[in-house]
Amino acid sequence: MNKLRAQKVPTPTQRFDIKMMDGAIIRVRRHGNPFGPRVFISHGNGFASDGYWQFWRLLLEEYDLIIYDQRSHGENPTHDLDSHNVETFANDLNTLLESTSKNFGEKPNHGIFHSLSAIVAVSHGQNFEWPWEALVLVDPPFSPPPNHHLAPYFLEAEKELSALALGRQEEFKSASDLATKFKRSKFLGTWHPESYEDMANATLSARGENYSLSCPPKYEAKIFNDNSNLNLTELLQSLPSSVLYICADPKKESARGPAYMNLYLHERYGLNYQAMVDTGHMLQLERPEEFVEKVKIFFASHSSLEE
Repeated sequence: MNKLRAQKVPTPTQRFDIKMMDGAIIRVRRHGNPFGPRVFISHGNGFASDGYWQFWRLLLEEYDLIIYDQRSHGENPTHDLDSHNVETFANDLNTLLESTSKNFGEKPNHGIFHSLSAIVAVSHGQNFEWPWEALVLVDPPFSPPPNHHLAPYFLEAEKELSALALGRQEEFKSASDLATKFKRSKFLGTWHPESYEDMANATLSARGENYSLSCPPKYEAKIFNDNSNLNLTELLQSLPSSVLYICADPKKESARGPAYMNLYLHERYGLNYQAMVDTGHMLQLERPEEFVEKVKIFFASHSSLEE
């Protein structure tokens, strides 16, 4: 299959492929200012990083952006289903960090990770030395402890998302058809008007005359099931203070599990937490300018390369 590229995303200034020990390929793209602070950017389950173009384009002038997709997502070839889990993604991240330093030189690491990739970044911290000078986690869908009052709600929501993923349409006549489905989804909220087409192009691969999802539905569903059994919340109190949680609004009528859980975790552990008023889980695409302003302020206060 031929991977599509989001039409507005420019050609990377540099790129390289990483082959993992099990043969999976991660395709890394460098954009922006090579002299600025290095920022890794990745996406949520079933999506792809180029689909977030409307927010990260606002960082191009100041930051050295390392854009990548989780295995079997976006630009990456589809790999083995059995290895498609958060633990493997965390190992991939460690290899990615090491390979980026080898290819582009040593530099302090910053990250902006949404949803699934935020969970991966925290999981990575269980087994590897903390690599981040400053880290932004965007509405991470942390699973509550088993006896927590939100646990049944969260588990039910993850099961619902898994079932929806399994029933997802996999082939499309055009990227515009998928963009229309994104726009009509009650779960996705109101994005920047151009983000629907951006995300459709970023998440599809050409197959003959049609287009297929780069991350097959059964792969997406497996991650929802995997995440429902994780309990990373006890790790949060041991993370450095240089972690910012930018989250969906728990007071919004359509708020879902991560919005409630992140508020609870903030109250429990005193996390550096900001909820963006009247936004949902895809808040980076709902209000990209407001989101980027928060990120820049945070990075400026934590980056050794900022003056």
